[in-house]
Amino acid sequence: MPARDGLLDEEALFEALDAPGTRVLSLSWVGFATGFVADLPRLSEACRARDVWLVVDGIQGVGVLPLDLARTHVDLLACGGQKWLLSPWGSGFTYVHPDMLKVLAPQPVSWMAVRGSDDFASLVDYDLTWRDGARRFEQITVPFQDFAGMAASLELLRDLGHAEIGAHIEARVAELADGARNAGVPVVTPQGRTAGIVTVRPRDVRATSERLRDARVVHSVREGTIRLSPHCYTTSEEIGTALGALVD
Repeated sequence: MPARDGLLDEEALFEALDAPGTRVLSLSWVGFATGFVADLPRLSEACRARDVWLVVDGIQGVGVLPLDLARTHVDLLACGGQKWLLSPWGSGFTYVHPDMLKVLAPQPVSWMAVRGSDDFASLVDYDLTWRDGARRFEQITVPFQDFAGMAASLELLRDLGHAEIGAHIEARVAELADGARNAGVPVVTPQGRTAGIVTVRPRDVRATSERLRDARVVHSVREGTIRLSPHCYTTSEEIGTALGALVD
């Protein structure tokens, strides 16, 4: 799908939905390199009107942006837990809309996808009836130790409050983006369409990355830019440290 200035070209995407034979729209809710947020409610409405399945990669948005799947129809959503959900690598989830259970057949069959695997003492009874929910699509033996960590992280985030977390991150993002612009550092991420990610394009990416590293600012070098992602634990003082390292 074509991009515009490195960002998702949503209007071109809507036009592509009308192309003959289009059956599935698969996209990242939030762009990993820029933090650009796709208009998921609008895309969802367009897909439903055209009988197109909507498949979403949610890892860059779930946990920092609100998403009510009871109001925004998504057919499939996959999300790793190691980013905004503060969970161990190896954890994550896939959401499958109940309507999809009627039209998708798991391929291949996983040993934990059928009801007969509930009783580990009698697995050779071979009840191959699919589980009622989306667990029928599991293709692995779940790493239970990772999911124990994920459960603990989700409890912490729940106690902190999603609205409070969102407001805190939004404030830190504004401090970072405004500070970079005021210092003359180009900001790639558009205002009002970000999910906790601020991507900047300094004159010398390598030198800037080294200064950030020396200042102990965690960051990522992506596609000739530098990406910073404040979270619920990031303070204004730390944003100030990052801004000081951004300016050459």
